[in-house]
Amino acid sequence: MERPLLAMLATTSCLAAQDMAWDALLRQRIRDEQDLIELRYRRDEHGLLEVASCEFGAIPFQPLFPGAYPMRSVTGSLLTGTQILFGHGSSGILGCTDSERHLRRAGIEPSAVALRQFLVAPWPADAVRARVELLDRMVAIEWLQRGGHQGAVAELMALTTRADTPPPLAARAALALEAFGKRSASATRRRLDAETLPLPTVADAYLVVDHGKLPDLHELHLLARRLAVDASYRVVETLAAPTPDDLYFGQWGADLLGEVPFEIARRYGNMRFDHTVVALLATVPQAKAQRVPFGWNLQAVGEFEHAPLEAALREAAAAAPKELQCEPRDGAIHVKASFCEAVFGPTSIGTHSKGMGGRARPELARELLAEGPAVRVVIPSASKLWPALTFLALPPAERLEVTASFGEELRVCLTLTARDEDAADAWAERGKQLVVAKPDEIRAAFEGVLAALDRSVSFVSFRAVIEMRPGRPLAALQPLVDAIAATKITTDGAKVEAVLTSRTMGWPLLWALRAFGRAAAK
Repeated sequence: MERPLLAMLATTSCLAAQDMAWDALLRQRIRDEQDLIELRYRRDEHGLLEVASCEFGAIPFQPLFPGAYPMRSVTGSLLTGTQILFGHGSSGILGCTDSERHLRRAGIEPSAVALRQFLVAPWPADAVRARVELLDRMVAIEWLQRGGHQGAVAELMALTTRADTPPPLAARAALALEAFGKRSASATRRRLDAETLPLPTVADAYLVVDHGKLPDLHELHLLARRLAVDASYRVVETLAAPTPDDLYFGQWGADLLGEVPFEIARRYGNMRFDHTVVALLATVPQAKAQRVPFGWNLQAVGEFEHAPLEAALREAAAAAPKELQCEPRDGAIHVKASFCEAVFGPTSIGTHSKGMGGRARPELARELLAEGPAVRVVIPSASKLWPALTFLALPPAERLEVTASFGEELRVCLTLTARDEDAADAWAERGKQLVVAKPDEIRAAFEGVLAALDRSVSFVSFRAVIEMRPGRPLAALQPLVDAIAATKITTDGAKVEAVLTSRTMGWPLLWALRAFGRAAAK
């Protein structure tokens, strides 16, 4: 009886020691700000990525994107979505892919020499695999360009001159050559036409984005992935002895953020937005069938890989003919669903919800599309957003415009049109009262907002990622506090203008806000 008992005790002691070592390893990885586990990746016969748990996990290989639509497989990320839709740069949405990690997951060595050889390698016979490898090569060019590997110029030149190079790859190689200064710019960004732009009769807000004037938003992806990894640390804090499979989904979500752009490009074609206008109208849902609580009208121009997009839309329509109808017409594909309509062409996209189709309104369009800022937001006088400002106890206003420009400095300009000069003076005075608040009061207000977000947003731990040490102001907010305090407010008749400028606010501020995940309120 003694020997079995001793053996059981010895086994139990070994397992306990292993658990203690595993737990210590996880906590050390948290301190070092590393991923908790490294998932295993491979490609199926068609080149599509499959993922499994880490080396000691039990979750087998399965498709990285198990659903019909890639975004359904991902926990929502505002930062990643913003980068994909608005800050993808001249190379399109595909350029938002996490290049180095994607290449490694695909079994492609991301060294400069290996990638140069890969760019001019023979094409696979399988059509699906060839499509995947086309995008892989475009991602490889992105990685070489970001790394400044000008030694790849010869291969890039070859891609632009060879007759068998697919047009998307040749175009991407040309862009890289332009970035390396080996070729002059081939084309300018497209712009919407104010004379023909269809706008709805009524809208609560308009958003205009001139994508070519936005800064490089690649940092948003890095920050989004960092936040996702930070959120995965909660498993270690919550479970007494988490297994590798307990950590799988947190790591899967973080990895997925960098693969979503590639999957979108694979399924629907690469897309580059140049100029976009969105009109939004707040609505009250009338029935469960109403998909979203607002109406919209989106019009955009750019470069859209039309063939994959058309094939995907036709496939979706064939799978659900009662819900979706597709009709090719005039070089575009017209889509109609119960709650919206859309027109997708090679250089333009237009979509609107029911009743928001609108018509050409040149005067309003010229106002919205006026040259200057990268971002413009306009709230008209009839907007339902104005009641949200009633707490200020100020006279009603006719119009509010907010613009943001980027360059050597950030410039945010708020222009409000009041009903008369007295109302403008009242708005200006209230604005000055808000601006001259003491820095400590401004910091305290921001810390209160962050604390409220931590309580209300479940998928991101703001407490874990924002530096909020007891008794210490949030130092990372100092550039923002200084910019607010230096805001200039002026009046001209019925107009009030507030201008905020800063040369120190930017990515360092965002990363400082996160404080590298090390400081939390305890």
